[in-house]
Amino acid sequence: MTLEISIAPRDLRHLRATLPHQLRQWARQVRDIVCTVDLEPTPGEVGLGTEHERQLLDFIEDCLSPYRHGRLEVADYSPATRRAVAARFFGGQPLPAKTARAGPFYAYFFGLYVARCEYVLHLDCDVVFGGGSQTWASEAVALLRERPEVLLCGPLPGPPRTDGTIAQAAEREPHPSPAFAFPTVTSRRFLIDLKRLEERVGPLSVRRHTPRRTRVPLSLWLKGWGRMQLRDRLRPLTLSTLPYDLPERLLGEAMTEAGQRRVDFLGSPPGMWSLHPPDRSERFYESLSRLVERVERGDVSDDQRGHYDVLDSMLV
Repeated sequence: MTLEISIAPRDLRHLRATLPHQLRQWARQVRDIVCTVDLEPTPGEVGLGTEHERQLLDFIEDCLSPYRHGRLEVADYSPATRRAVAARFFGGQPLPAKTARAGPFYAYFFGLYVARCEYVLHLDCDVVFGGGSQTWASEAVALLRERPEVLLCGPLPGPPRTDGTIAQAAEREPHPSPAFAFPTVTSRRFLIDLKRLEERVGPLSVRRHTPRRTRVPLSLWLKGWGRMQLRDRLRPLTLSTLPYDLPERLLGEAMTEAGQRRVDFLGSPPGMWSLHPPDRSERFYESLSRLVERVERGDVSDDQRGHYDVLDSMLV
């Protein structure tokens, strides 16, 4: 199994707490670790500069240094590699760099492309994991092998409630631990069987979407001129994202059409569950180190149980 963690330059502030945490929770369960870094600027935004990027790459290398099976991959946007990634996942259809929400598109699939194993555990770098089970990954692979209709799975969304329920609307799955089926995909964390994706789902399709436009000051607009799209150069003081839909939406729809599903489960005690920060506020950043400590030792507020998004009660 490959552990693939997707990272961008703007992630550095929270990455200092989350990347060591994610490696502590998962590194011993996998054969291959790859941190995929997307340095391609987002249309509609101005980059953070080469010094910031160097700090990011140095930090990742330091975090990976204790793990002999860990490596850093900067997303390769060369024409040959882009064609190879497109051929593997989209039947050769060209892939956009980013989405209409200014998030990564190509880099997600590049991360899957450079994985060395058939099973890939993909994580966004801001997700935190509680429970700490060191058998969850092997249990997940066993589930995928036993259930041909399951394309991917993930840790339980949110810390478990005593009655085994979760706040999200989902179909309860037969399993020794709390487990739920979803017709959708989240790009934040999932374990996928790449062979099953190829054989049962087949090539995905890129779809256009309404871009996001932002009014900006003249100084910022001029600063981004060199990397600006033509339509933004012709529309002064406005920056816009690329007009493409989210990878997770495309994958989820293709999964459902192919009769496949996603199953999230807790696993054998102590299990594994996940939390995601919906809002990266100053309060979140100030509380992040303590949040990670609380999650790792299982110190969870009662109202957080069953909820996947971090609630205010955890930010103290």
